[in-house]
Amino acid sequence: MEIISDSYSLQELCKKIEGSEYLAIDTEFLRDKTYYPKLCLIQIANDTIEAIIDPIGEINLDPFWNIIKDNNMMKVFHAGRQDIEIFNNEGGFLPKPIFDTQVAAMFCGYGESISYGNLVYDITRIKLDKTSQFTDWSKRPLSEKQLTYALNDAIYLKDVYKSIIRKLEHLGRIEWINEEMDNLLNPKNYEYNTKDAWLKIKSKPKSNESLKVLANIAEWREIKAQNKNIPKNRVIRDDVIIDIANHRPKNQLEIKNLRSLSNKPLSTELIDEIVSVINTLADDKNTKRFLVEKKKELTKDQENIYEVLKLILKIQSKKFNIVQRLIATPEDLENIAKSKKSDINKLDGWRHEIFGEIAKKIKNGEVSISVNNGIVNLS
Repeated sequence: MEIISDSYSLQELCKKIEGSEYLAIDTEFLRDKTYYPKLCLIQIANDTIEAIIDPIGEINLDPFWNIIKDNNMMKVFHAGRQDIEIFNNEGGFLPKPIFDTQVAAMFCGYGESISYGNLVYDITRIKLDKTSQFTDWSKRPLSEKQLTYALNDAIYLKDVYKSIIRKLEHLGRIEWINEEMDNLLNPKNYEYNTKDAWLKIKSKPKSNESLKVLANIAEWREIKAQNKNIPKNRVIRDDVIIDIANHRPKNQLEIKNLRSLSNKPLSTELIDEIVSVINTLADDKNTKRFLVEKKKELTKDQENIYEVLKLILKIQSKKFNIVQRLIATPEDLENIAKSKKSDINKLDGWRHEIFGEIAKKIKNGEVSISVNNGIVNLS
């Protein structure tokens, strides 16, 4: 295997990659000690190249980033959202175009979120050795076994890619998958919006004033974790934020006396910052952005429509051999059931073709369901 760990070798490798039709890519990274994922390895493969790029050390990755920016070369991933996030963080761009084999597999009857190992086995009948899965990829040197494990995640990805492309072409679903890849490359998927950090905290206080404290402390924590590049719970834990929000302490002593800090007190510096955040909120009367709109329950008629839509979704999912969630979520069905409009705007593109159009006709009373010889028919 080719291990690239210096800038000159990387430049030479990139010359070989240049002009390629596609490149299968996988990364190894760590994020348990940092806020942003730490890139440890980049594995690549196509019909002529199989290599590992070691980004740890004195190596300039710019030639590789420039190659990946080639819009004529398909970048192939499996469950690539985190890989794409790393490219965005490290290289400052989203790789286009992309092909995610896990997403594409859901259009080919493989079910929901199939693992890379299972997909490789189904297509190649090769069972991958996963014993190196939990390696600390930041440590050097890595053993040959560990490097082989890492490179296999790119080598067999090219076989998976070719097989799934053939199936999609046979099914006439290439355009469908292109829509999903465009969704995966939506920049909003990779934005770190600190003002929304509070939404990730599961337990929420009922008081608007407490909710405002929780939201602002969560935002403060997120910014601090980003600036120091450490996990946010290393700044302050969720349970402490909730405790602070519920009690709304006004000074250092009241914070120190919180039950959640009895076993692991905060530093004086952090306490001062928290007091400052709380005191800044004292005269702020704007709580609107912190209010979560209560979900309206379905009426009995809407429940009936929802159940019919759920049945139709199940029928269409089996008919096209596509995972239900990929076509429409329970939230989509509820929104359709509640909507007074017959036009179902959200389910556009291929979703409209196999489900949205029928859902609209259901709302308009234009579709009937019948059973003939054990087969459910929509007419």
